[in-house]
Amino acid sequence: MAGPVAFIGGRRLLPSAAAHVQALAAQLNGRGFTLITGYCTGADQAVIEAALAGRVPVAALQVMAAFSPGGQGACPVSALAQVESFAAQGGTVSWWAGGGPGISLRQRLRGRAHAESIGLRVHRAHSWLERAEQ
Repeated sequence: MAGPVAFIGGRRLLPSAAAHVQALAAQLNGRGFTLITGYCTGADQAVIEAALAGRVPVAALQVMAAFSPGGQGACPVSALAQVESFAAQGGTVSWWAGGGPGISLRQRLRGRAHAESIGLRVHRAHSWLERAEQ
């Protein structure tokens, strides 16, 4: 394997942008990279849906969720259904990434972002997509 790549990006994507994210995730995985993403709608959800649709092997993706199985601690931009579906298919989910229920969502997000960034190549989907949509 070539190493991990983290996908981060906007919480809202046009369908064409989501398709670009899914295609890029599949290409990177095809070149030997493992993938890591968060749990939100938008770019994170597009990568998770690529795994759910079989475009990326479930085993090639890790999801960092700042909430529990069942959704405790989730927020309005959490892609809860997709994350739970991914976990049900055997996907690796780091529940309570960034800290547990005893700390605020803001603190968990800060901790989760730090955990995602250690030793990773980070792909900012939103900057690539801005160019792709022009």
